[in-house]
Order: sequence, then structure tokens, then C-alpha cells
Amino acid sequence: MSLDCKERFANMVRQELEEVLTVRQLENVMGTIWSTLSAVDMTMTFREENGDLSSDELLQAFLQAKRVEGRSASTLEHYRYIVTRFLAATKVPISDTTVNTIRSYYTSELDRGISEKTVRGYQTVFSSMYGWLWREGLIRKNPCANIGVVKVPDTKKHPYSTVEIELIKENCKNLRDKAVVLFLMSTGCRISEATQTNWKDINFQDKELVVFGKGSKERTVYLDDVACDVLKKYLSTRADDNPALFIGKGGGRITPGGIRVMLKRLERVSHVQNIHPHRFRRTLATNLATKGMPVQEIAYILGHAKIDTTMRYICVQAINVKSHYQMLAA
Repeated sequence: MSLDCKERFANMVRQELEEVLTVRQLENVMGTIWSTLSAVDMTMTFREENGDLSSDELLQAFLQAKRVEGRSASTLEHYRYIVTRFLAATKVPISDTTVNTIRSYYTSELDRGISEKTVRGYQTVFSSMYGWLWREGLIRKNPCANIGVVKVPDTKKHPYSTVEIELIKENCKNLRDKAVVLFLMSTGCRISEATQTNWKDINFQDKELVVFGKGSKERTVYLDDVACDVLKKYLSTRADDNPALFIGKGGGRITPGGIRVMLKRLERVSHVQNIHPHRFRRTLATNLATKGMPVQEIAYILGHAKIDTTMRYICVQAINVKSHYQMLAA
């Protein structure tokens, strides 16, 4: 848009608004209009110079930006997987995606039995990508701007009970499986952190180790006496030179998928429902809170940047609330 056209347009708007706005309000509005017109010019100039980029190019640009911001390789691969599935299902290029395209996709996923929580995860990825592409001037409009947040049912997530923990430990088929379970239970590590740990990382004397969590953030986690004892016994049976703390059947470093398969087997033989790695973190957080550890310290152990996240992990037991109330309110 030429300068002359901009000025004519601005004057027309000014004339229409002069009667209804104060001088200060009018100047604020006109400033916004000029800023918007400048942004439009920048976007048009970019497109004239670069043309519309393909979906692959746009996705790659987004992933590169997130990598620079410090996202992990696994997070970037998750973004790529979610977006690629979306593009394959809708057959609509990123630059042509509309609000209806995304809403229809969410609806189809829910209709085929995908949980609201999973669809909320899609929404997080799409909002991040389309918002970034729009702010960079790589797409004409952000299709996620007017889509409300997908509501997720507020289901209560329970930690393992004392009986369930004993059943899980009793049904481990070998020393390695038991070592993995006790490691997750005592440290509260994420599954990715457990698989990346090397045996040399563990300070058995002080019963602690340093792990690198999300965003390569370093923190110290701790081992209880039982976990230390089982880990020592497990490592004493190893004759390999693999630096990994836990190895799989083939002798290589165990993968997150390998641990999940092992936990699913435990679920079948122990008859404990819903055995998964994050539930160990929830159990540790709840047990520590019940014993009086400040939530800020629990957040450090779990590697949470926000206390609110930690609070969602802690399951408040109704019986404890009642006993504390009776003791303090008496």
C-alpha cells in the first residue's frame, strides 16, 4: 500500500471518529492503525520476496525456532509427529489451514475415541506453531486464535497404595526390573531421565545423583536405602562395559518404550491397575507431602519450574485432612 493510499485511508477514519472520541483516544486509535498498516506492508513484502512456503518448509522453520529456544530432541520429534498426522488426515497445507479445518480434526479425533486430554495436547502444539508462524509473517492468519480450550474431565489421579507397591515389587521377574521400579519410586525421575542415566552418575555413598531434565535443567535426586541396595546387586551381575545404568535384552541402553513394556507386563501379573512411570512420581510427591516436606522442595526433586504443577501431582488424602482438622480445630 502506497503512502498516499495510507494517508487517505487514515484521514477517512479520523473524520469518522473525531465526533465520538476524545483527542487522546483518537491519537491512540490512529497510532494503532498506522502500526497495523506497517505490519501488513511487511507481510506483503515478505511474500513478494519469498512466496508461499510449503508445509514441510513451514514446519521445519517452526521446529528450528523451538530448537533454538531450548526444546529437547524428543519434544521436537513429538511436535513433528503431531503436525504430520494432522496434515495427512486433513490434506490441507499449513498455509491454507482454517478454524474449521482444525475444529473438524478435533471432532473426528474425539469421535474415534481419542481422549480429551490427548486432543488438548494437539491444541497446545497447533497453537504454538500457528501462532509462531503468524507472528513471523509466514502465514496470513492464525487459525487457532478463536478456538476455545478443549475441556478435559477433572479425573482424580491416585498414587500407588502401600499394598500396590509391594505387589509390584514382588512380581518383578528379575533384578533389573526391580531395580528400575525402585529407582523410579525413590527418585521420582521421568522415564527419559531414567533411561539417560549412567551407572557412574550415582553417588552410592551419599545416595544421590544428578539428572538433566526438561530443557537440560540440572537437579539432584535421591535414593533410599532399599533402592541403593538393589541397584548395587543389579550392577554386580553385569559383565558388560555399557555405561548405561539400565540395559535391555540386546545389551544396549534400555529405551523408554522398553520400560513401558516391562511395566505393562507387571500390570498383568501383579493385577495392579494403571502402572505407568508418572504414577511413581505422583506417589513420591504425595508421600513426601504427607510426611511434611515443603512443596517447594518437592518441586525441586520432581524438576518442576512451577509450584502449581507440583500441586497437581500431590494427592490429598481425605483421611489426613480430617485428622489434621480435628487436631488443629479442637
